[in-house]
Amino acid sequence: MIETLKSLNGRAYDPKSKEWNFPVELHNEAIKKLHAIPGVEAKPLPTTVIKALSTETAAPSSSQSPQKDVAEAMRRLPEHLANALMPFQQEVGFPNSKP
Repeated sequence: MIETLKSLNGRAYDPKSKEWNFPVELHNEAIKKLHAIPGVEAKPLPTTVIKALSTETAAPSSSQSPQKDVAEAMRRLPEHLANALMPFQQEVGFPNSKP
């Protein structure tokens, strides 16, 4: 399985956490390759999650600051999800960004 994961372009392995990370664009390819390995079960992410991640990783608009992007995302978040956020998740800050 490790060789299969290594074969994906754009993958990253964190030896400290022992986690593999992939760009969302590689999701389908990764699932397809993992399904080809006998005894490995890999479940794809729901389509809505893929779409949300694809939107989040798209190039940000140069006209908006990170704070405005987060504020807009919070406004679009369904109420039941916004209510489920922990306080630290609601208080996202950008100490290195310029206003």
